[in-house]
Amino acid sequence: MKPPKEVPPLRVAARFREETPGNVRIEWSKIEDLEDPLADDLEEHGSGSGFFYKIKDWIDRKIGAHHDETRMLRRLHKSTLLEITFPEDQPDLELVQKRLNDYWADRQSRHFRRMVLAGVVMIPSLLLTVIPGPNVVGLGLTYIMWHHWRILQGTRKAASGTIHVELKSLKVLESNETMNNDRS
Repeated sequence: MKPPKEVPPLRVAARFREETPGNVRIEWSKIEDLEDPLADDLEEHGSGSGFFYKIKDWIDRKIGAHHDETRMLRRLHKSTLLEITFPEDQPDLELVQKRLNDYWADRQSRHFRRMVLAGVVMIPSLLLTVIPGPNVVGLGLTYIMWHHWRILQGTRKAASGTIHVELKSLKVLESNETMNNDRS
């Protein structure tokens, strides 16, 4: 039996943007200069030149799977620790926690609806199985359904507390890096 692989923490940066009064949006981005240890399973094998990889890449572009937020959400189900770095001008931790809980709930409902929609649309595509050749429509819808299911699993883990969410300030990180550089 293989020992379980240790999963490194998922590190992201976030910033709250108030688009309209009372409507706050979280902008996610990856922290620069860090390797991405939680690469998607399909991305680990590289984007091949095969027909199915071309379909996957096309679907990923259409559903926005290469955006930082979506990449973070897709990797969330593997992680046990999520480190979120906020700029120092962000609100207090209580308000951040409330907004994160609202964010997880919003993403859960959004991706559940999209997963169900892809499943419902996939039912008529089963009729295409009588046509010789691959059912590209069914394959694409299955991939979209899997994509939303994966995000749903991660957001459920984050909302339930299974994933430990660690909130950090950018100022604290910069002072730690300065101390580490001084020791060198």
